[in-house]
Amino acid sequence: IDVGQFVLATDTDGDAVSLAGKLLVDVENDVPIRAEGAKTLEVQEDALGHAVDTVGSVADASLGNLDGAGDTDTAIFSLADLKAAVTDGADEPVAFSLVASGASGTVDGVTSRGQAITWSSNGSVVTAQATDGTTTWTVFEVAVDQTNGLTFDLDDQVDHGGNDNDDEMLATKIDVGQFVLATDTDGDAVTLAGKLLVDVENDVPIRAEGAKTLEVQ
Repeated sequence: IDVGQFVLATDTDGDAVSLAGKLLVDVENDVPIRAEGAKTLEVQEDALGHAVDTVGSVADASLGNLDGAGDTDTAIFSLADLKAAVTDGADEPVAFSLVASGASGTVDGVTSRGQAITWSSNGSVVTAQATDGTTTWTVFEVAVDQTNGLTFDLDDQVDHGGNDNDDEMLATKIDVGQFVLATDTDGDAVTLAGKLLVDVENDVPIRAEGAKTLEVQ
């Protein structure tokens, strides 16, 4: 910033010149940073196949055993949750968006049917899938908007420890913050990685109603 242009140097008989170009101020940028702490929301495998899908166009591929009316396979982080996960800095406010189309990666520490889960973004929805080399299935979908914040929709099973525990949670939570960009007014951006987490409660097989009897002689 040329502040010299605001200064006149005047001699004793009134001749003057501005100091334009001679006195300059530079301003170091500020960028948004991730805030301290993290928020975790829970979904239940039990709810798979029983709830209305709210993200993308993929229907649930598994049918869970409901524990109760409160089971859900959808988690919604509000806009306030997203704002709490970042410190805007001087170039406020930040705007939230999904990571860019073409972005992709692997979901750390979580598998489905023993297979790694990979994700990709089309700019509107992040789709996380797994494959056994023959069949590919969608495990979850994520969307972000300025009104509803972030919506996570579980579409298929994720692996737990196999301890016959219907209440078991994931050893490693799903980091959905990595799919969110917080961008300030001059274009500096940071993801919310590690700040928005989803945990998934296990589902287990249960005995069906009724019984069947066969006879031998």
